Amino acid sequence: MQRAGKTHQPFYKIIAAHKTRKRDGEFIERVGSYNPTSNPPLLEVNEAKVMKWLKDGAQPTDTVKSFLRKLGILHKFRLAKRGLSAEQVQAEMEKWSAIQAKKGADKKVKKTKALKKKEKPADATPAA
Repeated sequence: MQRAGKTHQPFYKIIAAHKTRKRDGEFIERVGSYNPTSNPPLLEVNEAKVMKWLKDGAQPTDTVKSFLRKLGILHKFRLAKRGLSAEQVQAEMEKWSAIQAKKGADKKVKKTKALKKKEKPADATPAA
């Protein structure tokens, strides 16, 4: 990730670079961008370019790897690497998307339950 933007307003370019180059130095190709200051944070990735670089042996940083995992690109790459056909990969990705949507819904439910437990009347006194 290459940092850009102003002070206290970062903007990151997701790039393919040689491992010996500096973080903000020369790069080979830009494959996406990340803007953490927008609400919600904006993440754009060119999936075709990322898949090409992963197939060529590129090693993503930990941060970029987490982004790719959230978007499902890393899962799709691993399925393709196992030798599955395009139709099988597509079917597996649909299953993965359904699971991720269910996990997101479960998190929302857990958050609301946690809030309800915390909410107690301030002026409630125990009965004696």
